Order: sequence, then structure tokens, then C-alpha cells
Amino acid sequence: MRCSLGLSWHVIPHSAMHLPLRSLLLNGSATEKRQIVQFGGICEIARPPLEVAWLQMRVADISEKREMCTRMCVARMECTQAVMLFEFRPEDELAVFGIWETLLATLAVGEYIADTKTGERREKRG
Repeated sequence: MRCSLGLSWHVIPHSAMHLPLRSLLLNGSATEKRQIVQFGGICEIARPPLEVAWLQMRVADISEKREMCTRMCVARMECTQAVMLFEFRPEDELAVFGIWETLLATLAVGEYIADTKTGERREKRG
């Protein structure tokens, strides 16, 4: 099994907090340079104050000479926004299912972890 996960986060202006994550995903997926072979529906998760939306695409990857599955996720809590890209081979989809589910279930954005050994969180949001 081979997969990759990319993550970036940034503080967004207050004016951008009300943009629908669905729109951000559609705009982000439009920047995909590889040919999109299949485009899945958008899944949304609400765990207030955390908002999460993600979609899956199947793309033709010329460098790999095969199709690849790409999951794009945008998550936001208050003024902190994270973008994740998770890529894997179609035949590994069942093998990475649990990884993706755990990632989404434990996702925290904009929370300050005071002690990474214990996971103790301190209230500090951006």
C-alpha cells in the first residue's frame, strides 16, 4: 500500500469565515492539473465549532502511468482553516478507509495543544 497526505493551515480573515466550504472545495478541485476521470460528491461534517467538507476525485496521473484517488478536505474552526490532500491507489481504497475515518474523527483545527505527550489542550483559538 502506498499513500500520501499533505496538510497546510493558515489563519483566515474574519470576512472569509462565512464562505461555504463546499465552494472552497469546488474552487480547489478546479485547480487540479491532472485529468479528472471521476468526481465524487461532497461530504460535510459538522462538529461545532468545527466545520469539515471533503470530496474524492479519481485522476489520471501521467507520472505514475495510472489512475489515483485524491481526497481533498477543507476544515475550519473560527479563523483557522486547514486543507488536506490524501492520495492513494484505487486498489488500496479499502485499506486506507480506516485511516481516513480516524483522521476525520480526531481532526482538530485551531486548538492549541499545551502538552503533545498527554494531548492536554489549552483554550487558545485563532
